[in-house]
Amino acid sequence: DLGRDTRDEYLREAGDLKELTDHLDQLSKTARDLRLAFGNAVRRGSWAEVEASDAIGPAIDDCRAALQELERLLQLIEGRGKGLDSCLQRCQVLMRRLDELTDPEPGSEDIRWFETHAQSLRMTVTPLEVAEVFQGHVQRHPAAWIFTSATLAVGDSFEHFQRQLGLDGAVTAKWDSPFDYPNQALWFVPKGLPQPSDASYTGAVVDTVVPIIEAASGGVFLLFTSHRALREAAERLEDHLDVPLLVQGEAPKTELLERFVAHGKAVLLGTSSFWEGVDVRGAALSVVVIDKLPFASPGDPVLQARLDAIRRRGGNPFM
Repeated sequence: DLGRDTRDEYLREAGDLKELTDHLDQLSKTARDLRLAFGNAVRRGSWAEVEASDAIGPAIDDCRAALQELERLLQLIEGRGKGLDSCLQRCQVLMRRLDELTDPEPGSEDIRWFETHAQSLRMTVTPLEVAEVFQGHVQRHPAAWIFTSATLAVGDSFEHFQRQLGLDGAVTAKWDSPFDYPNQALWFVPKGLPQPSDASYTGAVVDTVVPIIEAASGGVFLLFTSHRALREAAERLEDHLDVPLLVQGEAPKTELLERFVAHGKAVLLGTSSFWEGVDVRGAALSVVVIDKLPFASPGDPVLQARLDAIRRRGGNPFM
């Protein structure tokens, strides 16, 4: 993006330093090569992978060198236009951020990780503890701050949430749900299923669910923790149901919900965004099935770093 914008501003405001346009082609190539150094897979990973790779380190060095040369060339025409000066500042910010990633301050507990997409790459520094950062934000905005959710307390205590955000001295309150769970809800945990990591697990979930769908005559949400499991379940259910099957991805979320409510006896398969912020009132929804408890993946680099930090301090990450 910086290279493209620099080219546009150079053609508008300068035009007499051909060396710059030649270098922008090189900058673009180093950015693409850096993405390729991370491999073709779309994934998230820890910085340990970067440090262990023979390809990524040199690609980052090439990117830094290309940015340094861009800085030198832009300094030669500094003052020729606001657009070019803005590109120079962006170039310098990118170099500083790259240095923060590759050469953190001694003793820093910040979490460094990366995320690849089909055509792009994100490298990120995330603070291990956010309480101090968040408190600074609160102090810059003097006002009443209200935090509300169904999941802020652990048991009857808000201490865990308060400690994470540095909310010392907060006034807390907890109200039970008015819903009559003992008389109006049934919680069913099937026994004998394969381990969630087993390749046959999703099929076993579907086999367990089909009689429940038939008994309820529809009005069912099936929520999955992965798109892969959702697609497999959709394929398996397609020929087994006499009620409409609505699958996330076939239409926008709001449209699927409207169709689900309008029919009254449909089955909806969803993941991600359907786990929260969805409220279907009345008889249209009578059964909710989840394939796994939606814990964040322990392989996620940010979560993994936080679990490791708890272990180093003698704590129990699960608790």
